[in-house]
Amino acid sequence: KTLYVYTATLMRAAEITKDPAYGTQADALIKQGAQRAPTRIEFIRLQMRLAVFQNNAEALQKAVARGKKLRPDLPWDEWASQPPIRTS
Repeated sequence: KTLYVYTATLMRAAEITKDPAYGTQADALIKQGAQRAPTRIEFIRLQMRLAVFQNNAEALQKAVARGKKLRPDLPWDEWASQPPIRTS
């Protein structure tokens, strides 16, 4: 859980500051978290946020597809179409 919280904090910092260094750090931790807990949707949601931050439509669609496979009952397409978190 600590890994998730730290990674989410880095993603928030990336979104607020627009500094790609935070996104790079978050990316490494997201990958680590996905390896440790491949069925945790929290890391898939972080992958989606990172993809939006990096403007990477392909990565976003991969994360959505992975989420749908694990939890088809959740609104993955709706989450993917939401705008990034407001920073002001």
